Amino acid sequence: MTQHLPPGARISTTSKVNWLSSLSASIILSVSWLCYLCRVREADVSLVEQYLEELGAEALTCEAAEEGPLVVDELDGHQPLWPICEVSGLFDIETDLSGLGELLKTQGVTVLDERTTRIYDQNWHESWRDQFSPQCYGNKLWVCPTWCEPPPDQDKIIRLDPGMAFGTGNHATTALCLVWLANNEVVANAKILDYGCGSGILAIAAAKMGAQRVTAVDIDDDAIGIAKDNALLNGLGEISVVRPEALGDSSFDIIVANILLEPLCKLSERFAELLSPGGYIVLSGILVEQVDQLLACYARAFRMDERVQLDEWALVAGTRKR
Repeated sequence: MTQHLPPGARISTTSKVNWLSSLSASIILSVSWLCYLCRVREADVSLVEQYLEELGAEALTCEAAEEGPLVVDELDGHQPLWPICEVSGLFDIETDLSGLGELLKTQGVTVLDERTTRIYDQNWHESWRDQFSPQCYGNKLWVCPTWCEPPPDQDKIIRLDPGMAFGTGNHATTALCLVWLANNEVVANAKILDYGCGSGILAIAAAKMGAQRVTAVDIDDDAIGIAKDNALLNGLGEISVVRPEALGDSSFDIIVANILLEPLCKLSERFAELLSPGGYIVLSGILVEQVDQLLACYARAFRMDERVQLDEWALVAGTRKR
């Protein structure tokens, strides 16, 4: 399966990802850093990250090195990556990085390119925070970082800080789902499943919009922990955050899934089992060019009648056939 993403789009591959957001507030003007970056093939990413972490990397980042397809070989337990990736590690200024590329080569890694640069003094924590501000989705649902004052006279506010799990509202696919949840009255008093919850933002949004019961699912244990923390941050400890196998024969009125094309297609029959007849299915995480392929997978059990586009991304929604 392939999923096209633009160069620079990032996917977490370790617990120390997104080095700008993982640095603490103690990283201030008096601190300098070394950044080691190498271009490697997808199959070598995990090994490279292992060596960088063992060498003392404070944070790791993996991103697309060039325009190309995102490769996903399996539905469960396999991180989607690009054929050629840029892996970088952030190190203390005193770290000796000489010979690192040669060491990787002796371990069978094909290092296509490498460089070490110095990250000059600046307040990374404040610089990173400046990228985020309160955002409104639909006419009434707000996502607000904890360091910002929420907008006055609003009661549908999600407090959420960008972090390791995908989902802050800034990506088009998340925004499309948030707008759907904010603008559809069927959300109120519904039993809702957020499948592939990441940060838990869609589950929290559903609860804020008056859902009767909300369940969030992810296959990643880090995401499950983060989603639980975010639910508590928003006073929504009643949101159930579980792995897929815990769903059993549960039944839902609405399923929202913002993931990739391949798992969405493979999950169509499972979603049909979980969704009550007449219930709503909301799918995103796909490019506009992939809509027809997705619709073909859902034609048997669902009537898909809504398509919304934002940039090159799309959301499709419909109902479970009776």
